[in-house]
Amino acid sequence: FKDLHLKFEDSQFYEFFASVKILVALFEEPSTEAPLVDNKFLGFRTIVFSDEFIMSEVEPVWRKIRKLIQDNELRDVPVCDKKGRQIINKNGEKRSAPNFPKSSEGLVFVRGTGTDSKDKREMVNGVRMYYQQVWLRGDYFAKRLRHPLF
Repeated sequence: FKDLHLKFEDSQFYEFFASVKILVALFEEPSTEAPLVDNKFLGFRTIVFSDEFIMSEVEPVWRKIRKLIQDNELRDVPVCDKKGRQIINKNGEKRSAPNFPKSSEGLVFVRGTGTDSKDKREMVNGVRMYYQQVWLRGDYFAKRLRHPLF
């Protein structure tokens, strides 16, 4: 992200979405109360990402992350409850997260992964954080599975 000359099309972000194929096994549940053994196997579906999706959904996330890092605008933001109070985890640590794109902002977002709130081993521009992963919202996958040409 710090390489000013790197083009999106040459990035790992682009490479992943342009080359990955996701194989999904589809099952039908007769009801939410039904035992798993009653589920009916419907088959497999493959999801690939179109160039249009990559350019409209993935590239803006890459650009935002890159701008935050390059312009030194990356911040550790407190995570608050509905009343505006910062959430305190069970171990006494105050909950916070970097100001990377969130699921509320688009189909593609970034989220940290760690074993507990003291496991912030990564540091970018002085901001301690979990190892970050790129995610896709579940409603996008659900829609793609219902409407394969979407």
